[in-house]
Amino acid sequence: MIEHRLFVYGTLKPGCENDSILKEIGGDFKKATLFGFTFDKKWERKTGYPGLIASHAKSKVEGYLFTSAKLEHNWRIIDNFETNMYNRTEVVIELNNNLQLAAYTYLINPNFKIANTQNII
Repeated sequence: MIEHRLFVYGTLKPGCENDSILKEIGGDFKKATLFGFTFDKKWERKTGYPGLIASHAKSKVEGYLFTSAKLEHNWRIIDNFETNMYNRTEVVIELNNNLQLAAYTYLINPNFKIANTQNII
């Protein structure tokens, strides 16, 4: 079930500054790849946070698939953490064994005005 899967590529990854959010929910992490997206370096310079945008099919982002039956009851917590800077979006990720799965991830909200980050960060 997609409600139980989240692809993470930034500060929510294991060992990163905000990994405690997902650790509190509890679940499993597996290395995964997201194809067709890339990091927006301009976004990261201006906000201080990584963010993904759609790109050409061969581009890829390495991250982790977080899986937890508790996710469906905790989406609001994660959505609030990600703020309106990002949109939770369904994507297809690939695990190391070439298995492809639908999962959610957070992509840059194209309607977000970066000048607003001083109120969030």
